[in-house]
Amino acid sequence: MAKPIPELEYPIVMSIVNSEYTDGLDRILAAQYNDDGSVVGVGQDGTKHVVFKITDDGIEFRLLNPKQVDKTTAQFSRATDIPSQIADNLQSKGDPIFGGWLGQIKQMLETSDDLETAREALFQLYPDLDSTELTEHMTDATALASIAGFESAQSDANN
Repeated sequence: MAKPIPELEYPIVMSIVNSEYTDGLDRILAAQYNDDGSVVGVGQDGTKHVVFKITDDGIEFRLLNPKQVDKTTAQFSRATDIPSQIADNLQSKGDPIFGGWLGQIKQMLETSDDLETAREALFQLYPDLDSTELTEHMTDATALASIAGFESAQSDANN
């Protein structure tokens, strides 16, 4: 189960991230420890939001492009129903991926002679279904949901 990193530890995380992120983050917005020992979070570099993942193998970065991420999710404090917006955003990005998978599966089923052949073909097809893009979108959604939760908690604490 993921565990949020206390804000007190953000400078340490930022130091680690900035050791490889050449533009340098201005601040960490949210970060969490994962069960696999990695640290995942979102930082801010000027107006850009950067998703990072720290593992034993190194640090990965990806910019959250405003054209790829629903505008309203970047302004958490003004949004009213963030979970629905994140779900809608993830669904709209996931639909083409699942559509491609279903197309492959449908074609495989149409060419199978019987149920046993279809079953075996499905097992052979499974490793070839590319989940890279879906994984990226889900990472973004998880990071955005974490930020939304932190923003909501901070807002509640200030009221």
